[in-house]
Amino acid sequence: NYKSQILIRKSKELKIPLEDCYALGDGANDIPMIQSAGIGISYFGKPPTRLATPYQINSTNLASVANFMV
Repeated sequence: NYKSQILIRKSKELKIPLEDCYALGDGANDIPMIQSAGIGISYFGKPPTRLATPYQINSTNLASVANFMV
């Protein structure tokens, strides 16, 4: 998946372990990227995306992502 490849490449370039990376997505095409990151978040995700991760934002706005960073 292109998005997960980008995440992995950037992680290596920036010397940030994948387990320290966050990824957000809403559709099935985001699942590989979400599952590659240490914290993969379904943001108003479609059902398959919600099933792919325990981390979800289903209301409010992107500022909620900060709650995952504590």
